[in-house]
Amino acid sequence: MTSNKKRGVHPRFREKREIMNNVGILQSSFAEFNRATSLLRDAYDCLQRKFGALNLELEKKNRELEDSLSEKEAMRNFLGNVLNNLTTGVVVTDMNHRIREMNLCAESIFETGGQRTGERMEELFQDVPEEFLRSLIDRALQRSETGLRLPSNGKTLEISGSYLRDGSGRPVGKIFLVRDVTRLGKLEEMVKRNEKITAMGELAANFAHEIRNPLGSIELFSSMLLKDLKSKRDRDRVGHIMHSVKRMNRKITDLLSFTETVRIPEFESLDLHRIIEEVNAFILQIVDSEEISVNVRLACDDPVIRGSREMLKHVFLNLYLNAVQAIEKGGTIEIETRHSELFLREEGVLPAVEIRFSDDGTGIAPDVLEKIFDPLFSTRESGSGLGLASVHRIIQMHGGLIHAENGSSGRTVFTVLLPLAGSDRPGGGLNS
Repeated sequence: MTSNKKRGVHPRFREKREIMNNVGILQSSFAEFNRATSLLRDAYDCLQRKFGALNLELEKKNRELEDSLSEKEAMRNFLGNVLNNLTTGVVVTDMNHRIREMNLCAESIFETGGQRTGERMEELFQDVPEEFLRSLIDRALQRSETGLRLPSNGKTLEISGSYLRDGSGRPVGKIFLVRDVTRLGKLEEMVKRNEKITAMGELAANFAHEIRNPLGSIELFSSMLLKDLKSKRDRDRVGHIMHSVKRMNRKITDLLSFTETVRIPEFESLDLHRIIEEVNAFILQIVDSEEISVNVRLACDDPVIRGSREMLKHVFLNLYLNAVQAIEKGGTIEIETRHSELFLREEGVLPAVEIRFSDDGTGIAPDVLEKIFDPLFSTRESGSGLGLASVHRIIQMHGGLIHAENGSSGRTVFTVLLPLAGSDRPGGGLNS
């Protein structure tokens, strides 16, 4: 009899079929994984190539940046060296006058001993009233061609300024240029004095000629009158008139000899130190009796100038004698020579030798100092007033300059500047 019972699936067959299904799924998963892995590898390779390219670009940019920084540092050092080697002081401030930068010349002029970053510029001028200084600084910023001068710490300083602007033209700070014109100011005073003395000489010569003629008539008529007078009293009065006329005539003769145009003597090359030593040997005979000490400090090498030996001896002897008369017994006279520069308006700056005569006397009053080289000016009753005027004229004939001042500790200082031989200034005066 046929069984109607449905036959079941063998367990082993069912297990095998499940395994086959799982294998198919696994193979499909592996294939999908392989495809994803391939895509990931391609993406990684692409990323690595891009990363390599970026690294190369970054290295290139780094090299360019390093080169740029090196160039900027070199330029900064170059500009710093230029700034510090300028002979003009430079002070850079913000808009409130707080110092941001100073060059070495400015530090030297103001004697700061280093940078004063952060301090106000007004603090550099300790002896100048702040209101006056602020006004002067504002005026300096408004003048671009010439600076303004002011006395500070015993010096004469010339200040000019301008605004420091950013790329858009907006002012972000201020730049001040400072020059120490103390020496230049003294030389300018000497030049002005030369012009003044020349004009005074011409005027004095005209007056001398005008006065000399009537004086001659007075002397002539006085001598004629003297012959006719019998009274001793009257003869004494006329004699006094004649004596006064002769004395005045001698003064006028001295004045004319000073003011008249003389032929410049033949100049020769001279060892300046030898001339000073000759004058010094002569003057020592005088100062020894007065117990006056003479200290001489000469430059290392012997300066050679063009000039007249006798005229220069007259100059140095006169300056010596003035020093002797100005100091008391037991005083000191110092003579010093050193190489320097001579500023003349037409020739410019010439190499020169500087001779300084100083003494520890009582100094010279400011009102006297202004007139000390003027003809006929003297502080001594018996003086003719032509000694220092003659010295000034001789130095002028040698193309030099002379200046008098009250130095430190009350010392009186006479400074003579003479051009060195071969400096295109062999003599002839400032106005020749």
